[in-house]
Amino acid sequence: MEIATLDDLHMMEQRIINVIERSLSEMKTENSGKSWVKTNEAMHMMSCSKNTLENFAINNKIKREKKMGRWYYSTKSIQLYLGKIEN
Repeated sequence: MEIATLDDLHMMEQRIINVIERSLSEMKTENSGKSWVKTNEAMHMMSCSKNTLENFAINNKIKREKKMGRWYYSTKSIQLYLGKIEN
């Protein structure tokens, strides 16, 4: 049986923090690289239902376009609406 020391725990803590930071960074890069996202991605970004998302678009809170029969939402307009970026 091995006993974990405080140094072992600090090393593990640092590794976990690094993994979390790297994952968050990748998620930000993923979303920031796209100018338009599909409905499901927009719902996820805004943490809302499909109906709420459609209401935001109908009321001109966010921009959307229909391309080849599918709705796409502007990531910039979503981020502006959420206050994540300035105008």
